Amino acid sequence: MPASPQPYRRCVLGTTVAWEVAEIRQEDEAEKAAGFISVLKLFRCDSLRWQLLSIIVLMAGQQLSGVNAVFVVELLGRRLLLLLGFSICLTACCVLTAALALQDTVSWMPYISIVCVISYVIGHALGPSPIPALLITEIFLQSSRPSAFMVGGSVHWLSNFAVGLIFPFIQEGLGPYSFIVFAVICLLTTIYIFLIVPETKAKTFIEINQIFTKMNKVSEVHPEKEELKELPPVTSEQ
Repeated sequence: MPASPQPYRRCVLGTTVAWEVAEIRQEDEAEKAAGFISVLKLFRCDSLRWQLLSIIVLMAGQQLSGVNAVFVVELLGRRLLLLLGFSICLTACCVLTAALALQDTVSWMPYISIVCVISYVIGHALGPSPIPALLITEIFLQSSRPSAFMVGGSVHWLSNFAVGLIFPFIQEGLGPYSFIVFAVICLLTTIYIFLIVPETKAKTFIEINQIFTKMNKVSEVHPEKEELKELPPVTSEQ
């Protein structure tokens, strides 16, 4: 009979758990040195500039694009799903606009509209809906994470409120071309993600922090310990 795979599985699982525990301990040591970062301080931190801007853009784009999740995040990566999701939403908005404009002259256009709506919902569920909140936990350390969630949540609901308040006026003014506004927002958000947001799949919080440190052009730790440039090495216990 073939050898049991259980010992191998336990070995792999034990290694994974040890690595995770080591990373948690490392982040804990880093946070003890960094201290707590308030919302006001978060906006003043040069080392968190692009992280904060990314969350604001993604949270706004999430709601302003017009609409939870199919979790294939670990398979395809955060950045790809965001780009794919917003691109699908952009395409759906453009085709839906054309379908609404031609529905009185082409008999089968209402069916195209239905397909566009379904495609939009799928595209939004792929990336724009679930991933922005996930990114907050990955691109911010624990010292600034609560404030980042507060900023992201505020932008999320303010954007949601703005869509509900303004869309009736947009619809009245633009008619079947109302979704062009959302298409433009999806396009701008997609461009921002392509140019700015890095892939965080399979990266430790230290590696992610180093990426943004280069983007923020921070050469040293600020006196007020707003973030850490150099973090303690990973150590694991057998």
